[in-house]
Amino acid sequence: GSVSLRDSCRLELSASDLTIRQNLTLAHTSTLALSEGSVARVADGDLVLLDESRVIISQHSAIHVESGRVRVGRGAAIVLREGSRLINGDVLLLEDADAECSDG
Repeated sequence: GSVSLRDSCRLELSASDLTIRQNLTLAHTSTLALSEGSVARVADGDLVLLDESRVIISQHSAIHVESGRVRVGRGAAIVLREGSRLINGDVLLLEDADAECSDG
């Protein structure tokens, strides 16, 4: 099965690991926040960002795309800060998507 975050939900990882083996969908302004060296691995499914959702990666955290994909849709964004990384694999920017890199 798939997991969906909706209606402004927030999933925060701090010094933790998350492996996505099915699909993880963020919708309706939901946020996935990784900090303090956290790693999210997209293994056999897709990480899908829709409807102005955000993935915020900070404090040397990473998203490691192994065999899945990251799909970024309308109004959604991936924000990388403070030495964080998006590693390997496919990142598909769909219509009106945004990718931002920042040192702040």
